[in-house]
Amino acid sequence: MRYLRFLPLLPAVVFSSENLLELEDVVVTETRHEIELKTAPSAITSVGAEELKLRSGESLRDLLLFDASLFTLRSRGTDFLGMRGFTQGRILILIDGRRLSGEVDRTFELDRITLDRVERIEVMKGPASVLYGTDALGGVVNVITREPLRREVNLSLRYGASPEEKQLSFSAYTGRIGKLNLGVFGRVKSRNAYVLPDGTTPSFQLGVKSAGLSLFHYPAEGSKIRFDYDYLDHDEKGVLAGGNTKILHSNLRQNLSLSFDADRRDWRFFVRGYASLYDKDFERRRVSNNQLTDFDVADRDLYVFESWFSKRLFLNHRFTLGGELRREVVSGTRIRGGEFKGKVIRENLSKDRYGEKIDYYAVYAQDELFLSENLFLIAGVRYDDSDRFESNLSPKIGATFVPVERIRIKANYAKGFKTPTPRELFIFFPGFGYWIVGNPDLGSERTDNLDAALEIDLFEDLTARGGIFYTEAEDLIETSFVCMGGVPGCTVDGTPVPPGTALITFRNVGRAEIRGAELSLQGRKGDKLLLGVSYTYMEAKDTVRDEPLLQRPRHRAVGRVVLSEKTFQLALFGEFVDGFLYTPDTDKNFSLVHVSFSRSIYRELELVGGVDNLGDKRDFDLGLLGRFYWIGIQGRL
Repeated sequence: MRYLRFLPLLPAVVFSSENLLELEDVVVTETRHEIELKTAPSAITSVGAEELKLRSGESLRDLLLFDASLFTLRSRGTDFLGMRGFTQGRILILIDGRRLSGEVDRTFELDRITLDRVERIEVMKGPASVLYGTDALGGVVNVITREPLRREVNLSLRYGASPEEKQLSFSAYTGRIGKLNLGVFGRVKSRNAYVLPDGTTPSFQLGVKSAGLSLFHYPAEGSKIRFDYDYLDHDEKGVLAGGNTKILHSNLRQNLSLSFDADRRDWRFFVRGYASLYDKDFERRRVSNNQLTDFDVADRDLYVFESWFSKRLFLNHRFTLGGELRREVVSGTRIRGGEFKGKVIRENLSKDRYGEKIDYYAVYAQDELFLSENLFLIAGVRYDDSDRFESNLSPKIGATFVPVERIRIKANYAKGFKTPTPRELFIFFPGFGYWIVGNPDLGSERTDNLDAALEIDLFEDLTARGGIFYTEAEDLIETSFVCMGGVPGCTVDGTPVPPGTALITFRNVGRAEIRGAELSLQGRKGDKLLLGVSYTYMEAKDTVRDEPLLQRPRHRAVGRVVLSEKTFQLALFGEFVDGFLYTPDTDKNFSLVHVSFSRSIYRELELVGGVDNLGDKRDFDLGLLGRFYWIGIQGRL
């Protein structure tokens, strides 16, 4: 196993899309530079774009069918990503290592990028605060985009039914021409609402438009300057339960990024500045006469400057030092406090708009060391501070031990944290029957995590993995009842809460224990057969109330079988969920089967299609709308 000593110390390699097998064997999320997947101590799933395209290829949500530790909390047809018991803002989603501004729950992050742009996706499970800071309690999903060195044009047309859905996407790359390389991309998608007999829509009408470009400049061998810009327009329309109220929800986002990367044999230097700008507009209207009954507007902008330097100190030792400056600027009509931004008037309604900003600072160090030919160690620590919250120290240590060839033992310990969101700090929402107000005195959520795993290469192309994990979480932010309106002293900034109206805020009161086990078997037989099976058992418990956490599957299993011939592929995907406690008294258990195919019809042109939810499972609480048929054409020039 002597080769293990050198893998993480090699200079960076630029991969083309033809090196799919190599790409799936290399990851960057744990170290920020290339390291072999088998060497990385953390539990990481790496899925190449070609494997994802064996599914419908609609969006990155298909990633959920490749790892049983991932799950979704479905609401109104929208997916909230979960991982090892953590959901809703406690999973960090990155594009090429960049954070994204947007909704706290990131309800549409997995829909915002098409597979034409994706090289691979890396899912790192467990706290990742040592490199990425806040929000990475449950783990990180890092989408690595493509940088083809050859000219290519990709086009994809899709049509689906029940409800009707249409999608057109494209990407075009010049390939490297001298010192330049340019890529452009775009996408248009529409989906009709799923309408029930009473007029309500458990799945909203959807419209998505996105476009962007990536420009690469190679000033010298091993150096790269990269500029990225992308634009997203995501709109939803639907009718709420009761059939009397409709909502219109518009989300606009722009991302800009400029980076410089110098990669040499013994060291690597990276610096980047980027901005992620998000605008939200929400309206509530009566169905009968279109009268506006409520509206909200919000901006959430993120500005980041980051840099890191990695140096090989000895033959078996690599050290990384980095830092980050981040500013988050928020404003909107649901914020109380901060700077007054004026009044927003729309039709017959008027609202005050306020704004706040938070500055964050961080430094981190990580050391990678081969203590022997068979033992690899990663140790790191990160210090985070801000102008509003207490400081956080996030240590991590992980190891990979290879007692004999084909067997790997891995173990990790890490602390994670999550700072309060602007919504939890500043919201003021006077709803019907309840008022929600933010709590500017909130502190960070914190976790301690342990995990261990055994990996065995049963054969050259067949690997089995078994692991366990345990997490303790404290100071979890939860909603908390304050008082009932009409009671003396029940006020907000001196304004009495109306009688019969509950006043609700956020407090650091929650504690939880999450434990579980993971099993997987991955393999292939040449180019003819691809097999993947993954199972996760999880217990997630609220230790304050001594009751299970809701909407976390106790048992989840996923599997896939892909049969390939020269011009034809057939893929079968399955998902099984049991012990999904939807409410304290209701289990929502289900099994889903999906089938898809691709058929080459002319050179690089393929006919693709399939049926999702083959068994026609329907559960509107979970957004399961029944059988969905789709067909399309995709090609590469």
